[in-house]
Amino acid sequence: MKKAIPFLLALGSVIGLSAQLGCSGIRVVRESKTGGEIALLGGREGAMEKANAEMARKCGGPGTYEIVEQGEVVVGETSSTNTNSTTSEGKTWSGKPATKTKTTSTTDTNQKTEWRVIYECRGPGAAPIATAPPAGGDVSPSGGGAPAASVTVSVSASAKTMTLRVPIL
Repeated sequence: MKKAIPFLLALGSVIGLSAQLGCSGIRVVRESKTGGEIALLGGREGAMEKANAEMARKCGGPGTYEIVEQGEVVVGETSSTNTNSTTSEGKTWSGKPATKTKTTSTTDTNQKTEWRVIYECRGPGAAPIATAPPAGGDVSPSGGGAPAASVTVSVSASAKTMTLRVPIL
């Protein structure tokens, strides 16, 4: 009996680990030459291992990608409706039989979410992908002069406009 306890504990650990890794998966949401987006399904730890393998496969091996964003994304909603009807019988003011039915409905709506990872491919041993301009804000070619071209993006909401000008080097 004493030997059975460690065996049962080990068996439970193996079953727990396989359930954690086996009940997870990934779904490729979108893919491009430079990266993509992957949805994690099931247990996040096991799904992240599978996502890392997929990103490495897509980008050319381990260390050839960078996760630039990850988080929960609303992908839909689920609704359920509960309806109750109550019927009571009685008489009208003139004494005739009458039936009264009262119906109530309650609808619950919940957002359906999933965890997503957005990544970019980079060459092996390459420096991390820049996410902000260098200190001092100089993003011009060779540290001086004007950029060759730029893109301006304007977003308007409620009479407020935000404009972002990004140089193309």
